[in-house]
Amino acid sequence: MNFPFYIAKRYLRSKSSQNAVNIINFITFLVIVIGSAALFIVLSGFSGLKTFSISFSNIFDPDLKATALNGKFFTLGPEEREDLRELLHITIDGEDAKDFDDAVCVEKKRNGFCLWVSIADVGAYVRPGSRLDLEAYERGTSVYFPGTVIPMLPENLSNNLCSLLPNKDRLAVTVVLDFDRSANLKHKRILRSIIRSSQRFTYDIVKDIIIEKDPAMRKAHKAFLTPLKWASELARALRAKRMERGSIRFSIPEAAISLNPDGTVKSITKTETHFAHQMIEEFMLAANEAVADTFIEAARKTLFRVHEKPDPEKVSDFVQFAATLGFTLAHSEKNPAWFNEVIDKQLVEFGQFISAGRSVARLLSSDTAQVTLPVTPAEAGFLESSLGASVVLSAQTFPAN
Repeated sequence: MNFPFYIAKRYLRSKSSQNAVNIINFITFLVIVIGSAALFIVLSGFSGLKTFSISFSNIFDPDLKATALNGKFFTLGPEEREDLRELLHITIDGEDAKDFDDAVCVEKKRNGFCLWVSIADVGAYVRPGSRLDLEAYERGTSVYFPGTVIPMLPENLSNNLCSLLPNKDRLAVTVVLDFDRSANLKHKRILRSIIRSSQRFTYDIVKDIIIEKDPAMRKAHKAFLTPLKWASELARALRAKRMERGSIRFSIPEAAISLNPDGTVKSITKTETHFAHQMIEEFMLAANEAVADTFIEAARKTLFRVHEKPDPEKVSDFVQFAATLGFTLAHSEKNPAWFNEVIDKQLVEFGQFISAGRSVARLLSSDTAQVTLPVTPAEAGFLESSLGASVVLSAQTFPAN
């Protein structure tokens, strides 16, 4: 049954503590259902939002900049490294990527595939314990903001010598992995290399080439059609192998923030994630696992990131919460296979709920509005509890604004 409900925008502007809780619940609902785009719409309707700031600086000490400009390396030089410049390395990143840390190359062999994952060798230019090293330690990481980045290292390193720019010789650390046709790892080695990226691709261009089969795009990148085909074949095999051993198919949306010329937020949209992203993800996971295995085999003391099993109490809370949205989840053993089954079985039903949530966001453009939504009584109850008195449920039908 369809339940129309009314949302008063002025209610969302209320500052009482109970309403604040209701607002948080409602925003949580919007993020779950629609993604970050709705969050922007909600926040744009509030008055008196407070901001906070954290100090970051893209200014480096002149001596550190001079050190970076010098470009002196402290590990193996080009002549002492394995020369991989003849391999068809490519980088695949987002449209607005500022630096290119990693490049990949895939070749199909008689008995399987060979994958090269090359990472810019930053350590080649930063002597341990040096002022440059200590500055990077203090910064911890590069910080990415919409439209800009505050680097951990001076620009000549972060955006030049340690960025795998196309048609430039660059020092790298490369993981070489040999797989059979079923993506079983047969051999691995890690080496310091010198590479030359042949092409800078974006995720969308790769999608146009290997998924959409766009004629114009395929013609423009004819030299890379076969390597990209091999890469997609290996990535699919690796993904299938990972699913077999119980990996959970997480798909968490990310926000893309667009700015006006004056630096204010123009829009927040949900980024599209597709197979080109998954392809690079599979290759990076394979490389990380190979490095971890190498450290274990060498008995090296290493800090590992381990994904513990889900807390049974939290899983139980999740099952109860899902029930309030009309989802009945199986009561079998809560292992990765169970989570994947939940995801697969609820996609269609949840997709209908997403459509309902998008209608909610449209209501926030006026002081009062009404719309008919295809939600279950349980879902309507969740909306009512989230928005309190601002939601009126009825069995009547009202036109959407």
